[in-house]
Amino acid sequence: MVKVKAHEIKHALAEKHKSDFFLTEVKNGPTHISNDLYIMDGLAIKKSWVNPLITGYEIKVSRNDFLQDEKWTAYKHYCHRLDFVVPSGLIKPDELPEDIGLIYYNPEKRTLNTRRKGKIFNIEMPYEMLYYIIMNRLDNIQHPFFTSKREYFEEYVVDKVNSRQLGQKVSSKLIDEVARLEQENKSLKRENANLADIAKVLRKHGFNSHFKWGFARDIDEALSTSLPPRMERDLKEMKDISERLYDNLAKKETVI
Repeated sequence: MVKVKAHEIKHALAEKHKSDFFLTEVKNGPTHISNDLYIMDGLAIKKSWVNPLITGYEIKVSRNDFLQDEKWTAYKHYCHRLDFVVPSGLIKPDELPEDIGLIYYNPEKRTLNTRRKGKIFNIEMPYEMLYYIIMNRLDNIQHPFFTSKREYFEEYVVDKVNSRQLGQKVSSKLIDEVARLEQENKSLKRENANLADIAKVLRKHGFNSHFKWGFARDIDEALSTSLPPRMERDLKEMKDISERLYDNLAKKETVI
């Protein structure tokens, strides 16, 4: 069974009541009321003047905690409905009074499933609790989903470890990618050097040193002949000169 933490359930309840006023770790009044001080794990206040509804939540993540805690029975005086929220299957519906609701939390899907809806209690509005909320919670800048600072920092450490592991994975990927790019750059440099050597050879044998469109075709045609391009050009020039000399000689003979 997946281990569930209380703050995970509180997150799910906050999502459920995103259109309501939702708080966690809510006292029923100021701290000095001593023995009559209770702290509810979660409290949702419906934003309605006509049909006000205060829903209290008691969160349990272990059987032992459920069996030993009986303070929750007093919460019924401060909310119109009281629901237990536990990991799926931790508590059976028949283990709770019929007027108490039961909601299961699925840790894999992070969803809530109502097994039994709590009945509505006819209570007087808990003005002391509401006044406490106004005075102490409306400007709350602390993380709202942890029972204690220790739980908050434990989760903080876990998150830091996960972030560090993610950073190490990303760093490893980057190192591999940089190594690949460096190797690719070396290959391209070698290829460019090889092309430069080829260009020198081509210039030596009469090809234009500047590559142009159709250059590969020209090389192919040249290599398909029996003579190098420069020799063909030289032979053509020699032929032209010979023809001119012959013409000049023929003209002189005609004059004589």
